[in-house]
Amino acid sequence: MIKKYVLVVDEPDGEVAREAAALKNDDYDVASVSNLEAALGAITQLQRLSLVVVNCRNHSERYESFMAAVRGLHPHLPVIWVGDAANVVAKFLTPSLRDVKASDLRGLRDKAGKVLRDRLYGNDLVRDLVGATERALREFGIEAHCSEPYIKSNLTVLGEVNALLNFSGEGLSGYLILSASHENARTLYRRLSSKEAQPQFDELEDLLGEITNRVLGRAKEVFESRALPCKLDTPSFIRGSDAYFRSAGSSPSLAVEFGVKDALLMVEFCINRMDAKPAVSREDMSLTATGDIKFF
Repeated sequence: MIKKYVLVVDEPDGEVAREAAALKNDDYDVASVSNLEAALGAITQLQRLSLVVVNCRNHSERYESFMAAVRGLHPHLPVIWVGDAANVVAKFLTPSLRDVKASDLRGLRDKAGKVLRDRLYGNDLVRDLVGATERALREFGIEAHCSEPYIKSNLTVLGEVNALLNFSGEGLSGYLILSASHENARTLYRRLSSKEAQPQFDELEDLLGEITNRVLGRAKEVFESRALPCKLDTPSFIRGSDAYFRSAGSSPSLAVEFGVKDALLMVEFCINRMDAKPAVSREDMSLTATGDIKFF
């Protein structure tokens, strides 16, 4: 199952806190703070964060300044503002109380699923993508144990060595990031290479680029089995410490950590677009009707 990490801003016995606690039954991990100041501190520190839910009945007076601060930290982090039992609103980019729409508080679970794009990151697809990544790593000679996959904002905290590869097709687009610290990348390199000399930085990037190609090649098979063919670009590389990457789209990302003995590799898929109902499936491609072709 996919983990989703939710930060609730409400009094411990508040109605929103009580309702959000029920999300735990759907593999949500729920943490709570009682005020907006504490929420900003948590958002700054938390590595895994999918969604923020705020009871604006208690905090509406600082709505705009809070949202401005959140957007500065995570431009696409979804925030659900719950006004009372009759008002639920999800805002991504434009903080405006005038856009509040009526909804029932019991719809919080459905609203959370929508803003976290459950349609894109369904359990079956996530299971297959994680399995494809594990197979690709094994083929590369890497035996790894993965964390529970989780949904997060597409603002990515990069390691020192990073490979980025885009994929796109008629009904699909997105990217894959593989990220590792310099030391973890060197550990992987030494394990997979017969060279005794310390690898240069570009050699570490080449290694992550090859792994990325292999992983996304397997993931491509997963997409194609769902009648979503795609093409892969050439890997790009990002160097830096304490650097961040995000795409222009607002879709969240699927993140998985792979532990390789004494090394750690972060894998992140971001699907920006995926057609809900492909026009034709692979099984139907050969079932075209026979007939005459007439040229005019």
